[in-house]
Order: sequence, then C-alpha cells, then structure tokens
Amino acid sequence: MIKNNSKSQDEFYNYILQYLNKYVEVYTYFSNNLLYGKVIEVTPFYITISNEHTIKNSSSNSEISTFYLPLNSIISIKKL
Repeated sequence: MIKNNSKSQDEFYNYILQYLNKYVEVYTYFSNNLLYGKVIEVTPFYITISNEHTIKNSSSNSEISTFYLPLNSIISIKKL
C-alpha cells in the first residue's frame, strides 16, 4: 500500500501502473467508503476501476460499476 502524498505525480503514476489488471482496494477523497475493483486503465491523469457484483433476485444477475478517479484524488491503494 502507498499513500499518494509521499510521491510526486510521475512517481505515483509509475507506481500505479503495477496495479493494472489487478484487484485493488482504493481509498479516495471522493468516497467515505473504500472502493474495490479491478484496475482496467491507468493514465498520467486518472485510473479506471471496474467492479462486478452479483445481485440476488435480479433478472440480469450482475451489475458492473466503473469508477474514473483522478490520480490526485487517491489517498491510498492496496492490492488484494
């Protein structure tokens, strides 16, 4: 796990690249709750996380949530 404030923007971007296609836990300024999902895209400006979960009693049986988070909004990230 790393905290964003300890790295420069370029260093943090390079660090985040190692999480591409990995399942992660993200703590961000945009949510009071931790976000969980697979990192599907990383750019120097944002990270895209996709989370699919099953819904009971639903005709579609699953729901996909996608989060687009600016890198400077990430407080910490941890691989699960």
